[in-house]
Amino acid sequence: MATKGFKDGSALLKHELAYVLGQMGQLSAIPILTNVLEDLHEDPMVRHEVSHILYLTLYYEQIKLELGCRGSWRYIRNIIAPNSLEVPERSGEGG
Repeated sequence: MATKGFKDGSALLKHELAYVLGQMGQLSAIPILTNVLEDLHEDPMVRHEVSHILYLTLYYEQIKLELGCRGSWRYIRNIIAPNSLEVPERSGEGG
């Protein structure tokens, strides 16, 4: 299903799909997201979001290894992620 979503013409839809996949924390999404990131014809906004999701997913997996039983996705997201998922605004762009 996710693969089909990334074939859609809407950059906003693909951006949101990447965000949702990241929130789910599914390692099975890594190959799909990697393909999107490597597609140089993909919208820069989509590739930007995918790069954040891939980084955070792999970062959280490392933390889970280090924390052992406390390393659940929910624990990590609640303790570490509230501020780390924000994407800074670009100067000159309105909100």
